[in-house]
Amino acid sequence: MEAICGLPPSASGASPELGFPIKSVLTLLEAVIKQVVKSIDGVLDWLPVSVLHVVISLTAGLLQRMYALNLCEYRISYDLTPYGDLAILTAFAPSAADLPCGDPAQSVKVPQADVVLVHLACLHALLARCPRDPRWHCAQADISVNPIVLQKLSSAADFKAAVRSYLVAASLATNFFADPEFAEVIDHGSLSYCLVKLGAHVAAAVLYQTFPSDEIAYGLRILHLNVDILTQLIQCPELNASNPVPSKKDMEQRILRSYFRELCRLYLVPERVHYA
Repeated sequence: MEAICGLPPSASGASPELGFPIKSVLTLLEAVIKQVVKSIDGVLDWLPVSVLHVVISLTAGLLQRMYALNLCEYRISYDLTPYGDLAILTAFAPSAADLPCGDPAQSVKVPQADVVLVHLACLHALLARCPRDPRWHCAQADISVNPIVLQKLSSAADFKAAVRSYLVAASLATNFFADPEFAEVIDHGSLSYCLVKLGAHVAAAVLYQTFPSDEIAYGLRILHLNVDILTQLIQCPELNASNPVPSKKDMEQRILRSYFRELCRLYLVPERVHYA
């Protein structure tokens, strides 16, 4: 892993005036992928977590970059936010104007299947070694909804697994929904989309009430499903117009906290098997 050791955490090593050295970064990444693929079963168990983070961020960004340039054989549709700034830079940093071969992604020689393999292997390793880090549960949820498969093949989303991953990520990020304003850090859109796909329209409609204003259009599409919303949550006397704003806000938080915890109970707690 000598190649990755030459890559600082920012993966830039360059001044802002010079920009992000995307060509050098991808050259180093190719060497790392070749080494990891040779011993994929054991090498990820002893690599430092910080190195795994760098590798998965670079592979995530590279796949997005290749997909945007129509160079990728695989269907790529995941959010780069969990992977951090390094992934975003790798995906969108401009290439030097004087490069003879165009974008550096065009000169990547390692098979794309190896890039995908290393990316998924790093994700599984991080989930196992950092189970309390919500970022990797969010990344896993995205891939459950949009699996990384060859573009010529069809794919089947696992929405139940995605809901579980989104709920685990939300509970970890908010101290099991005990933090103030916890609803603001939850990915309402993705979670409600998966719930709709699972047929849990009531749950999705309740989540709509916590949407930011810029997501109202999506919430209205949910309500067009003619779902009977849980009126006891919406019209409870504690939230009537005569209450002061702090009281209404506190009661709203209490209701939502209980509601998200109930979702966790439904989707994360294994069903008990009763024996005769």
